[in-house]
Amino acid sequence: METKQEIKAKNYEKERAMLAWKKVDEWSKSKKGDDFQKDIRSLIRSAPSKIISNGLGPTIAFWYSKGFEGGKSKDNKAEFHIIMSISEYLNENNPENIVRKFPKMDPSEYKRLTRDIVAFLNWLKRYGEGKLKSK
Repeated sequence: METKQEIKAKNYEKERAMLAWKKVDEWSKSKKGDDFQKDIRSLIRSAPSKIISNGLGPTIAFWYSKGFEGGKSKDNKAEFHIIMSISEYLNENNPENIVRKFPKMDPSEYKRLTRDIVAFLNWLKRYGEGKLKSK
């Protein structure tokens, strides 16, 4: 018999997978063209390893700098869509709040959030490799 903690973990994983599928499906049907699909596919393939090697805060800040300019979104940029997907995953309406959150976090919360976001990005990566155009 499964414990409550095991059931809760499975539910989180299911939620991650469902949202990741939704996002990848949206991107695959986007009218932004094949280059957009290639760019986002490339970004999500490298996203988990970038976070692991560079850290969550610096990676999110870099994507934010590429996906936004002067506080305004660059809707045609893959980085914008990754930030918005992470924001949706974290139930955060304003992506700037995520960027501002990292310096204030205690180390254990930062590690937990890193694991959580990497797990979500791994689902995006799996689905994206199968559904998004690469060439």
